[in-house]
Amino acid sequence: MSRPDICLSIGHIGYDEVLSNIKKVALAEIRIDLLNLSQQQIKTIFRQHNNLIATYRSNDYEKMASLLCLALDSGCDCIDIDIETPENLKDPIIKKASKMGKKVIVSYHNYTETPDLDELNNIIAKMFNSGANIAKIACTAKKSSDSSKIMYLYTQNSNLVAFCMGKLGAITRYAAPILGAPFTYASTKKQATAPGQIDYTEIENFLNKHLPIYKTMLEKKLFAVFGIPVLHSKSPQIFNSAFRELNIDAFYTRIRVQSPANIAKLFKDIPIAGASITSPFKEEIIPFLDNISRDASYIGAVNTVTNDNGKLTGHNTDHAGVFESLNSKGINLAGKNCLVLGGGGAARAAVYGLVKNGANVYICNRTYSKAQNISEKFGCKLLDWDNFDNSIQFHVAVSALLPEATPPFMESIQFKYLLDASYKPSATSHISQKMGATIIPGEEWLVYQAMESFKIFWGIIPSFQAMKNGLKKELKKDEIKILKYPSESIENIWDNEVDLLISAEDLNVEQQKSIIDEEIDKSFDS
Repeated sequence: MSRPDICLSIGHIGYDEVLSNIKKVALAEIRIDLLNLSQQQIKTIFRQHNNLIATYRSNDYEKMASLLCLALDSGCDCIDIDIETPENLKDPIIKKASKMGKKVIVSYHNYTETPDLDELNNIIAKMFNSGANIAKIACTAKKSSDSSKIMYLYTQNSNLVAFCMGKLGAITRYAAPILGAPFTYASTKKQATAPGQIDYTEIENFLNKHLPIYKTMLEKKLFAVFGIPVLHSKSPQIFNSAFRELNIDAFYTRIRVQSPANIAKLFKDIPIAGASITSPFKEEIIPFLDNISRDASYIGAVNTVTNDNGKLTGHNTDHAGVFESLNSKGINLAGKNCLVLGGGGAARAAVYGLVKNGANVYICNRTYSKAQNISEKFGCKLLDWDNFDNSIQFHVAVSALLPEATPPFMESIQFKYLLDASYKPSATSHISQKMGATIIPGEEWLVYQAMESFKIFWGIIPSFQAMKNGLKKELKKDEIKILKYPSESIENIWDNEVDLLISAEDLNVEQQKSIIDEEIDKSFDS
């Protein structure tokens, strides 16, 4: 029990227990109003510890002022004074504390409701105008949205401790230090001093487990997607949308490289915290990684790479994207015939995800040998592109083909659902829609695999809607920001929120221009 971001609120116990408890913690609040103490005992308590908050919650403002002054004179580090305290008593106490170099918490309590944000922000402004070092907001949660409202205050204010009282407000007490509060209040095992207050050990265990994860989220980080071409990728929109929603100081861009070796070098030179890998590097990147996850190793393709102090680890979340896209539509894969079209990394991941979840999988690709390799690897059935057996009825078809690819047998086969890896209009989707199949667009696969990658990067799963909202943001051809590395500084990449970074080492001016023209042409179909 020694965390400086947890304040043990002490009340309803005897003098000896107070002395015992304050020895165990880094920060404590002495609720003088809830303790039967003599003036001498008050003096002794505040002389025993150099990080104590003195609080006297009462309508007897004269007595409150007297006891807070006693606590200041006895060596307390901080006083808590209610915003409703008459100014003729409040102002002198705050001035006294300030003159002595002590901190002042001005607090607001609402035991019936949680006011709207405008009113709460006005109260906070009033607190700081009165001389507060820390503003404390404690309201009553009647519904879960009240807790959301309180937590949102941290995005608009600093030096704030805000929480909801009652059972519905528990999350606000746990989350306060994560959101930026200097501390959160906790209770002794014997008795809480406020409704909904949580035991010290319980909050301590929670913060020990989760705060390190969230602290890493506060460090400025750069993420990217690597591929050829890459400007068309919508990964930056969906990741940056999630970063904004979760207040993570990070930026996600696109990087055009020349080779998988170039990717590994940039990870360490820039450095890049994590990345998505797209065509043609999903398989080519593997020899340049230090570690590879079991799923990625079995699939033989990587779409996500993490950077742990220079050690690069490859993962595959494409298979999770396939399963979650279908599962979200209520599709039960167990025992169902599923057809996968394609022979690259995405097709391999799709087969793996389907087989793993009990589907009866068939694979077909124009290049027979690629489909044959997948069939042998994952134990699925092999179909011939040129002599397709159209007597089989499929429940689901998954297309991992290029948008312009048109299987010659597409109009002669039967299936209920098509999951298309392409998030551009594709020939496969067009034909399938005419045949009456339900189309699950590639954007859903993209978002679900990105959610899984986000979890690998940060340890938490963002909301589907937060990421999907990012898809609404389209690149505009005349507003694209392109920079070249290493001629541009990392700060420029970050500050300008670059849409495309060209790895230009060893490329002449003409080669650089050719790459940029190619990226723009393929992204905008010009």
